[in-house]
Amino acid sequence: MIDHDINKSELTYYLNNIVKYDRLSGGKGELNALEFIQEELNKCGISNTLYKYPAYLSNPVYGKLYILEDSSKTEIEAKTRSFSKNTFGKEIKGELIYIDEGSLIDSIIEYNLKKTDLKKDLENKIVISESLNPISVLEVQNRGAIGFIQYWNGNENEIHEGIYNPIWGAPGYEDIDYYPRIPIIAINGKYGKKIVEKLSYERIDVSMCTVLEEGIQLIPILEANIEPKNDNDGKFILIGNHIDSWHYGATDNGTGNALALYLAKYYKSIISKFNIGVKIAWWSGHSNGRYAGSSAYAADKFEELLEGCIAYVNIDMPGLRGANDYTNISSGPSLIELSKQKIFEVTNQIGFYSGTVRGWDQSFQNIGITPYFIWGSTLEKNHPDTTNDTFMSWWWHTEKDLLKYSDMDVLEKDTILYISAINDLLLYGLNAFNIEELFKLIYDTLNEYNKEYFYIKNLDSLIDKVEETWGLFTSLEDTLNQDEKLNLIKLLNRIYYVSREIYLQDYALQEKPIPRLSEIFRIYESSNKIEYRFILDKHLTSEKNRVLNILIEVMRLLKSRTKEKL
Repeated sequence: MIDHDINKSELTYYLNNIVKYDRLSGGKGELNALEFIQEELNKCGISNTLYKYPAYLSNPVYGKLYILEDSSKTEIEAKTRSFSKNTFGKEIKGELIYIDEGSLIDSIIEYNLKKTDLKKDLENKIVISESLNPISVLEVQNRGAIGFIQYWNGNENEIHEGIYNPIWGAPGYEDIDYYPRIPIIAINGKYGKKIVEKLSYERIDVSMCTVLEEGIQLIPILEANIEPKNDNDGKFILIGNHIDSWHYGATDNGTGNALALYLAKYYKSIISKFNIGVKIAWWSGHSNGRYAGSSAYAADKFEELLEGCIAYVNIDMPGLRGANDYTNISSGPSLIELSKQKIFEVTNQIGFYSGTVRGWDQSFQNIGITPYFIWGSTLEKNHPDTTNDTFMSWWWHTEKDLLKYSDMDVLEKDTILYISAINDLLLYGLNAFNIEELFKLIYDTLNEYNKEYFYIKNLDSLIDKVEETWGLFTSLEDTLNQDEKLNLIKLLNRIYYVSREIYLQDYALQEKPIPRLSEIFRIYESSNKIEYRFILDKHLTSEKNRVLNILIEVMRLLKSRTKEKL
């Protein structure tokens, strides 16, 4: 536990002074909130820097949707989405077609494999679907659709802001085609379900238009740096939270901003107890730039993150009204056991591993940095405030996200959990990591794929290599120094979490462990064309070799330690 009582009045003061601003990325309100935080850091003598990074932002202004009947037009309440095509207010018209999300492509690999073979069966049509996956939009536009309408699965009247773009942060030249080229409109679930039902027995024609502000601009990232007095070889924990919001964003993420500021002051007062430093960053570009701020920071600070960052702690949506479930653990495999201990210690709840998490400013997975508490409290499943069968609240990403939906008692408990968890990591450093568990999950995942898809191509040789590497690690674990352990963890995380290179970002799509391997197998199973399977075989071999290459690097690291022992 922690060694002091949480000052709720201080947390409340921070929260009230942050959420009085509308904090859209790149806007004046966001900068005003950061200036307040920076003033508070300066009062406490906390070293801080305000960075500016270029980002491509897409800000929805408005979207309009009309049902066309004879000579009349009935307007349906609507919004547009970030990265929708901008029609500059010019209406497009077409017949409405419903497509169930389950029948749409949701994978980059599958989309690239099949896009040239897609039938042009949606020409001059406007598609309505519940799908939130940006790849679905790419599919329907390639089938000839001229617009896309997404309806929410929740029952609330509010329309949630959102984004249709799989590109994480700044695009590379190879990513340009993944931006939508058709306008996108969002409506609430009540209207959406009525329209879909009506489509089952009659034709509906609609018109729609969008207006967005788009462009490259500098966005601010505030970093507080709290260094220990003792030499720590540059080791630190990075704590992040996004300062930008949709509208006033009291619980997403004003509560997180206030908690992060509280942590900065707390660790400034006790950092002398530890040999590991703390960096706290307030990200911009989270929502309308697809994690642009944390991604730019990861690229700019690549060397120090690679060499020194032992874990990334994320604070997003703490302190929600009614949030009393702490069981959904989002930490990386090597920190799951520690996370379980801290959750039980603070809440008396027994947590479970939720699996890999993409999104949530996880811009550090390609570098191999372990996530540690991507979130804290959540709403229980089936809680009356949840929406769309998630733990998100019905006011999430809407104008209704105001102070009355925060709860200072819940925020206090979240603060206790974060402090208790971070303190243990600062105290024990890399000795707190269970590297065995990371090896085990990689081994189990490969075995699962090997059994489930054995008829495609077996993974026996790769599994044997994991087992061999794991055995060597077990015999040498006690002899490894801190740098060697950190290097080892980051190498294994790159196998477990991502498929692209260390200096890039994977796409903003939720995937299973060892993502490219899992996707190739899933698509292979449903692909009957020999040409598809030939291409997938090539990529399967490439992915096996990528994992093998990392394992060989791990082996080299461990064998160098073996020679020292001899």
